[in-house]
Amino acid sequence: MRTLLYVGNLVSCVTNADLIRLFERFGRIICAHVIRNLRTGRSKGFGYVEIETDGDAVAAIAALDGQDHAGRCLIVNEVIRHEEGSHPGGAGASSGSD
Repeated sequence: MRTLLYVGNLVSCVTNADLIRLFERFGRIICAHVIRNLRTGRSKGFGYVEIETDGDAVAAIAALDGQDHAGRCLIVNEVIRHEEGSHPGGAGASSGSD
């Protein structure tokens, strides 16, 4: 099953291709996307990588989380996906006391 990873604390010059190169040694990368400011086009310092299998994601997290990349300490963790229509809490969540 595909796994989505959050990658934070990136330097502003990192590109989508750089993320792919950084993660491809752990498995097949479905896509990689550095989040950018719409007005300026500058990186916001984080991005997402979708990797093909859970095992590949675990290996990538173990190897890269906390590691230096271009002088910055990377933050790499799995994005928790919620089923459509479900809410982890907050507005719209049911208390079950209806």
